Amino acid sequence: MKITVISVIRNEGIIIPFFLRHYRPVVDRFIFYDDASTDDTRDLIRAHPNTELHDNPAGGVLDDVTNITIKNTVYQHEPGDWFFMPDADEFLFHPDLRGLLERYDRQGVTLPRVEGWDMVSDYIPSAEHSLLTDHIKFGVRNAFMDKMIVVHAGVIMNWEPGAHTHHASPHVESEQADIKLLHYKYLSKSYVIVKATTHPLSARNHALKLGYTDGRPSSESWEKYYDENWPRRVRVIP
Repeated sequence: MKITVISVIRNEGIIIPFFLRHYRPVVDRFIFYDDASTDDTRDLIRAHPNTELHDNPAGGVLDDVTNITIKNTVYQHEPGDWFFMPDADEFLFHPDLRGLLERYDRQGVTLPRVEGWDMVSDYIPSAEHSLLTDHIKFGVRNAFMDKMIVVHAGVIMNWEPGAHTHHASPHVESEQADIKLLHYKYLSKSYVIVKATTHPLSARNHALKLGYTDGRPSSESWEKYYDENWPRRVRVIP
């Protein structure tokens, strides 16, 4: 069984070491589309085995239509059995993910359901030799993050921008959400502010109001979300 990750990234130097370390025991191959990173993201990826690095044609601005086109199409031309399409802050979690996918293969499941959680922290742990799942175990349930981004070869996906909604054919969904999607966007309040204010939106995003929440620039609403959900956290990982 061959598993490939395909991810669109930009300036993820803080989280990409955790991302690679998290998926390395499960994944055979990583394919990244980098959107003109100006930090050490590209160097970190090149130093990791079994990775491919491509340029995102969006050209340094957040363009959700370009990003979702990559996710909808690239995997269809790649060899392999299973494909993960997470953003850099999305960590798929199951105690035995490869074993679960082998069971899904036997059952004929081709599009597993996932259970989304926003993981909320007040600090960023050291990336050296550590896993985010060992440090940050508390979060809040967010059904909006139930993104079905684990796809078997042969399933034709048509995600909407952001990959929160989709159309798929042909496919068989799992009966329950055995996989958690841990969204490590809220590593700290300062991290949230930087992430929300340093990636310019494309003209198309502005026209379509993508990359915004409640009609406002995402920085304001992301900070409010962090403040509201910090006291609501529950333990997600044993």
